[in-house]
Amino acid sequence: MQNYKALGKIRDAHGIKGEVFLISFSKKFEWLENLNTAYLSRREQNTEGEWVETLHTFPIKRKKSHKVGQILKLEGMDTRNDAESFKGASFQVPQEVLDTPNADGSFFLLQLEDFTVNFNGQTEKGKITGFGSNSAQDLLLIEWNQKTVEIPYVEAFIKDVSFDAKEITLDVPEGLLFLEDL
Repeated sequence: MQNYKALGKIRDAHGIKGEVFLISFSKKFEWLENLNTAYLSRREQNTEGEWVETLHTFPIKRKKSHKVGQILKLEGMDTRNDAESFKGASFQVPQEVLDTPNADGSFFLLQLEDFTVNFNGQTEKGKITGFGSNSAQDLLLIEWNQKTVEIPYVEAFIKDVSFDAKEITLDVPEGLLFLEDL
């Protein structure tokens, strides 16, 4: 089975023609630009009465920017009731879409998960275990010396990103992080 990553969710139905309002966890939608299919995951009760996560696939007919999200018209979702039934559903993106390098050298933050981290030339290395946000910028959650630290993902701190070696080198300013206390 194909692997997927949740990058957003359906916030609500929009209008009466089956459109949905999509929000992105990162507040950005670059990943949606070349996507022609919506993968919506929601919990449903199966025939045995158990709750299971079910993936639904819809061709995307139309997408447009709206406030803090996107309005999507999905094929097969024709009424407001259809759209409302997916309120809260997770918007999944196939992992291979995220793994495909962009021609301009840009990448999705999720592609850095499990990368090894070199800090300021320290001998101990960390590992990127997740991501967060502090409203101003994205954060890398890095496990290092049995602790998790949050480092802002800003261009000034990034010295090198090697996809071949699955490694990132950070030059964190003195005072921002007391490395000896970790």
